[in-house]
Amino acid sequence: SKKNHSNEIHKLINIFKSKNIDLPRSLSNENRPWGSYNILLEIDNYKVKKLIIDPKQSISLQYHNQRTEHWVVVSGIANVFLDGENRIMTAGNSIDIPKKSHHSVSNNEDVELIIIEVQMGDYLGEDDITRLKDKYGRI
Repeated sequence: SKKNHSNEIHKLINIFKSKNIDLPRSLSNENRPWGSYNILLEIDNYKVKKLIIDPKQSISLQYHNQRTEHWVVVSGIANVFLDGENRIMTAGNSIDIPKKSHHSVSNNEDVELIIIEVQMGDYLGEDDITRLKDKYGRI
């Protein structure tokens, strides 16, 4: 909204709170070497992200100690590595990533890969990523 309408937003937030309507804790867009992600929703023990993986890029080989993830491919072709197995996934395919599972995803195509990621767990911070292999030097 425009800056001169910020009071209206505060009124709307107060109405939601008075009716016990949950609001996301934060909505953000984060750029990464492989592309970007948007936090679409974050409430209590779950977070929903839209991952955009640029052409010819991949996320690190990693695992999480405190959360599970569920990925749904929205567009593009995902090359998913999960605990020693490679899978090719297209729009409409989904996969569960259990806690402590070694996983990564690559986009070997010339168009963006879009994945909706649902994280579930008691802790959903970005510091719950243990990178095992990363072509961007973030280990």
